[in-house]
This record gives sequence, C-alpha cells and structure tokens, in this order.
Amino acid sequence: MSKDPPSQFVVPEGKLLYDEHWDGHYQYFYEVPSHPLVCRDVIGQECTFVYIQDTSPEVMDQQWLFEDSIQIPHSQNEKMKELGLFELSDGDIIFAHNLHGPRDADGNLLATNDCPMAWCTDGTHTLSNSVQEDLAKAQSLVLGN
Repeated sequence: MSKDPPSQFVVPEGKLLYDEHWDGHYQYFYEVPSHPLVCRDVIGQECTFVYIQDTSPEVMDQQWLFEDSIQIPHSQNEKMKELGLFELSDGDIIFAHNLHGPRDADGNLLATNDCPMAWCTDGTHTLSNSVQEDLAKAQSLVLGN
C-alpha cells in the first residue's frame, strides 16, 4: 500500500490512515470530521471512517478472492497493531463511497449516497424504526431486492 493513494481513491476532507504493514489490496481508509448521514447527537458517534470502493465486477471479484484468503491471527492488541490492524471503538462508523457513484459540481463523490458498512456499538444503542428503514433501503440499493 502506498502512502500516496491514486487520486480516485482520495477523500479530500479526510485524514488518511496509513500503516506500512497494510497489504496493497486493502482499502484506503480516511477519518472524516463529519458525515451528512451521521447525527452525532443521536447515536453518540465517535469516529467516522470512509473508503472508496471500486464496484466494477472485475475489481469486486479480485477483492472477494483477496478477502476470502485473509487469515486474522488470534493475538493480543499489541501484536494486532504490529500487523497493521486498527481497533474500532463504540460509536465508530465506516462508510463506503462508490467510485462510480454520483458526483457534485466539483467532481467529488456525494457522501449522501454512501453505504454504511459497519457501526460499532457496545450493545447500548438502539435503532429507531426510521433508522432501521433507512438501513434497509441502503442495503437494498447495494445488494438489490
């Protein structure tokens, strides 16, 4: 993985998370200060991470083969950090931008079309009916009916 990602995988408002141990197949993760699909007051969110996903069938096939081959060792946190893995905390959220998705007038991907990929909770958060419906809609957009 390069310290300088290809321009199509840069999130302009984000801070790149980089680790020299990360495989080149990993996504470029960015921590962003805010996100239009997140209301910090409602969910007690800590950090929001975004990555750009190339959704072309060829790339998705390659990504699937890579992800299917990953073996994560059972180890202590220090060893996991040495391997380049980072820990998510309660309230952290990960979104994916679609590389081929709609863009604004400046050519930036529209964050309002992002897909929530993970939301870490400690079990104390509950989802309102409207949030459940929104997540079901997002799932349907990504996976189909």
